[in-house]
Amino acid sequence: MTSGERGRPGQPGLFTVSIPEWSLAEDGQVLRRGDTYRSWWVFVEADREARPTERLQRITADATLLPPWWGRLGPQSVRLDAGGAVLYWDAPYPVEGPVEVHGWIEASHVDAPPDFPMNDGIVRRVRLEWCEAMATGPRERTVLIDKGRYEEVEASQIQPSETLGDGPVLSAVVVELEIAPTVTVRA
Repeated sequence: MTSGERGRPGQPGLFTVSIPEWSLAEDGQVLRRGDTYRSWWVFVEADREARPTERLQRITADATLLPPWWGRLGPQSVRLDAGGAVLYWDAPYPVEGPVEVHGWIEASHVDAPPDFPMNDGIVRRVRLEWCEAMATGPRERTVLIDKGRYEEVEASQIQPSETLGDGPVLSAVVVELEIAPTVTVRA
């Protein structure tokens, strides 16, 4: 498997997964190498939303159309099976069978159908994604997500919620998650 090429069907995979900082902070969760992290994985194609290249990867998968559901954000709900993982995709068009997609994966606890399978992944790498923020009001800011810088760390951290001005903010924890034969995908 070459760098950036992930998830060949039927083979265990290593995936770059972005976890929003607020999601870990809300749960008070810190991730370290060797930990197991469980969530839905939502695929977003690279040309839909600007993201740093460190998050992007090419994924080879088997696509299956899903029935419509109330939370769908795109025209078509699709299940991607890749390298032992299951990803939810709000695809821009109907797609089935073998596909190669380019984009990023975000861990989620809300953006997939309620009965969609979650993935258990073993954390192999942890990076903090720092982005610049600009204050837009007394308790508001805009985060410039497409200009992230990365810090390799042993464990993630939780940013204090009172950090609301201009300057760098922790926007996400970007992890390499391995779907191993001993780790199962559960419904």
